Amino acid sequence: MVTEEAMVVAMAVEMVAEMVAEMAVEMEEVMAVEMVAEMAEATEAVMAEATEAVTEEAMVVVMAEVVSETASL
Repeated sequence: MVTEEAMVVAMAVEMVAEMVAEMAVEMEEVMAVEMVAEMAEATEAVMAEATEAVTEEAMVVVMAEVVSETASL
């Protein structure tokens, strides 16, 4: 026969298990949000580097054109 104490302990264990499961889901959500934020930062950094590289390359091309135009004068 199950005693009242055993039932109370079983209910407490079940409540704790549910709380731990909820916390695990919340932690996974937080970790997923952090991963997305990190990926966004990394993407932004790569885009900034690519933009900078393209800008530098464009400036070099423009300067080369200016030099060649100046030389032809």
